[in-house]
Amino acid sequence: MAPGRIGVIALGVAALLVVVFLASGEGEAGPAPLNGSLQYAPAMGALAVFAILTWRRGHVLRHWALAAAGVFALSLVFRTVDLAVCAAFPTGSHFMWHVLNGAMVAILLQMLVRAPAVGRMRA
Repeated sequence: MAPGRIGVIALGVAALLVVVFLASGEGEAGPAPLNGSLQYAPAMGALAVFAILTWRRGHVLRHWALAAAGVFALSLVFRTVDLAVCAAFPTGSHFMWHVLNGAMVAILLQMLVRAPAVGRMRA
């Protein structure tokens, strides 16, 4: 079988699986656990492991990694409580999720800019 044909078959099987998966739902599933924030657990875990490793190794930028992990954790708190907060606070707290995620990215970019020039490539 030609390599191009295998790709087309794989794409068709993937599309079929997506359709079956989407069609297999049985009505309303109810609210997602933690307001859907559970989907960010792998990202939080990776950031936490990165912060712990930099801290344990005494890396000069360990405080930046720890700050980024802390800010992301706080942003997840605001995302998680958003539906519960909406009753008392009409604008909710979801905007803080976005603000704090921006802050986390800024912290990580600062960490990158401040990183020692070890192994940097020149153009």
